[in-house]
Formats: sequence, C-alpha cells, structure tokens
Amino acid sequence: MIQASTSKTLSQRPLRVVLIDDHEFVLEGVKQRLAEVSDLAVVAVADSVAAGIEVIRQERPDFAVVDYRLPDGDGIALVRQIRELSPSTKCIIYTSVNLADGVQHGADAVVIKALFEDKLIETIHVLRDSSGECATRKDT
Repeated sequence: MIQASTSKTLSQRPLRVVLIDDHEFVLEGVKQRLAEVSDLAVVAVADSVAAGIEVIRQERPDFAVVDYRLPDGDGIALVRQIRELSPSTKCIIYTSVNLADGVQHGADAVVIKALFEDKLIETIHVLRDSSGECATRKDT
C-alpha cells in the first residue's frame, strides 16, 4: 500500500514526513496526530520495505518514520537503503521493540511507540534544530 498526498505551497514549508509501518491503525493514528502540528506534513505512507523505498524515491522527504519490523524486512536495513536514496532524509525508527542500538546502525533516532506521538514530534523538532533547516529536495 502506498498513499501520497499533494504538497502544500506555503511561504515557510512544513517538514515533509513519510511514515512506513505495516499496521494501518498505527499509520492512521500517527498521520492524524502529525496533521495537528502546523510545521509537519505527512506526504506519503507505506506498509512495507518495498513500498517505503518507492515513496522515498518519489518524495525525498525531510524525515522518514520507520517501523523496525516490516513484513518484507526490517527497519534498520530500510534505513540503510534510505541513506543511499536520499542522504538528506532524517530517519527515525518508531518501534515497540526496545532497540537501543538503532542509532548505531544508521538511524538518527529511535522512539518507542509506547511513548506516543508527542515524543515522535519532539524528536523531529530536535533533529531539525540540531542540523539547521532541512533542505528542500525532490529529485526526479
């Protein structure tokens, strides 16, 4: 499953986020919560590694929020592929598994799902602030 939405044209563009998780309930919940934050825009969702690679290739987002366990692979391997496809995309592993070494394997951050979406939003803002403004990039 891949869903993409059209980008908003604003004088100060929101951070573009792609969500990759195989649980529709999680995808919809996180998508709805992020929609409440004015400087974040979910531009696409995917439910597998293969679909995630496709949307990353198409969207070149500022952030990819990736579940650790996906039906066709794991989030760490997907993060490595995202790094090759879109080096400027910040990657957050969003998981129910205590994955303390996720950052050592290439993710910019690991957020435990039990901490809810507010911690995810805080993490996106901290990563944005630590590296300056995220570059706008959508290669074709």
